[in-house]
Amino acid sequence: MKNFINRYIIKNWQYKVLSFVIAFILWFYVVSNQSLNIKLNVPIEYDNYPSNLKLAGKVENSAELLLEGRRDIINRIDKNNIKIRIDLKGAREGKNNYIITSKRIENLPDGIIIKDISPSRVVLTFYINSKEIDVKKQNNSKEGQQ
Repeated sequence: MKNFINRYIIKNWQYKVLSFVIAFILWFYVVSNQSLNIKLNVPIEYDNYPSNLKLAGKVENSAELLLEGRRDIINRIDKNNIKIRIDLKGAREGKNNYIITSKRIENLPDGIIIKDISPSRVVLTFYINSKEIDVKKQNNSKEGQQ
């Protein structure tokens, strides 16, 4: 038994320790580079809401993102900081379609691939604010009376 320990464990122990360290480094590299998928529920924020229009119907407040990336990058994602921003600057009366693309997603770290966005589009229906029309009619009729 003593001969076995000397021959297979103690003899050339430096090579054995070095082999173990190299194997551990390789294992750690492979594990850290594994690709990981996660689903995130992300809020949708609307900018430049037109003052002369009102929304009709349901408004999407969030979208689900399927993300893929290295495990270390996925683990560092600040889930509360990612959002989808839609600019309503050019909104008109009626149906307005807004496609959710990667350009609309903010604060997503580099190295992350967007596999899926659900819903992939937001449809907002606007109508003209009738109070504003009534105020304009009243102002016009007052100017005509003077």
